[in-house]
Amino acid sequence: MWRNRNLLQMSLRTMLVLVTLIAIAFGLVVRRANQRREAIESVRSLGGEVVFGRNTESLAYKVLSIMYGPETFAEVRTIRLRDTDANDDTMATISALKEITELGIEKTEVTNDGMRHVCRFRDLQYLMLNETDIGDDGAVYIATLPKLHHLNAGGTRMSDDAGLPLGLMPNLRDLQLSGTQCTDQVIQNLQPLRTLEDLGLRGTKVTSAGLSQLDRFPNLEKIRLYRTAVDDDGMIELAQMSKLRLVDVASTQITDVGLGHLIELPKLEQLDVSATAVSSEAVEQFKLAHPKCSVEAHAIGRSKLN
Repeated sequence: MWRNRNLLQMSLRTMLVLVTLIAIAFGLVVRRANQRREAIESVRSLGGEVVFGRNTESLAYKVLSIMYGPETFAEVRTIRLRDTDANDDTMATISALKEITELGIEKTEVTNDGMRHVCRFRDLQYLMLNETDIGDDGAVYIATLPKLHHLNAGGTRMSDDAGLPLGLMPNLRDLQLSGTQCTDQVIQNLQPLRTLEDLGLRGTKVTSAGLSQLDRFPNLEKIRLYRTAVDDDGMIELAQMSKLRLVDVASTQITDVGLGHLIELPKLEQLDVSATAVSSEAVEQFKLAHPKCSVEAHAIGRSKLN
């Protein structure tokens, strides 16, 4: 009798533990469901867009879809909040959707504080935050994203110092810093970034002296230098980058001499020398040497750099 009673007590205790664990697990599921639903609703209420990925066919997903709606636990791939009133609180809310691979917060009110939450997006590959008040402190958080390979930070408050953390990112291939206060120093700070393929420095304070450091980026294919102070000396440096496919030097100080150096680029597909002192004769000679290269040469014969 005593043995049966002990077994019954043990069974009751075991059942109580199981019920408690199930209740805790269910509570966590409910909490997660509410957080995800709030995140999706937050994006949509701001006029943003949520793009879903492929839904799983698991039994658990089907059950949860019935209980909380099909979108609550569906895989979210992209969040677009461009030109909305999204702010740092929004970033905290959408961090519940940690599986996203693309995030666009251009022209929003997000600041460095909001970027603290970006660390949760461990699968993020594309991040667009141009024309925000995000600066060098925000770059420190961005640098923790292991899979990020595209960053558009044009028109932000980032400076040369942002290049230090960004230069340590393992997979960053496309970096746009146009319209920032960056100088030649940012190129030096980015030097560990051996994966870089596309660098945008339009409207920055970069000069030809800074271009002498581009050889640290052996995979560079695209360079955008519109409205910078680069001149013919800088074209000598670009001519050493044999993988370049796109060169934008519109509204710079280059002349026919500089264009002559670019003829040496074997893989060049796109070139923009608009609003420079390059002559139409030099452009025609370049086209003969590179018949497959698309050349933009509007308003040439005079420099438009202020």
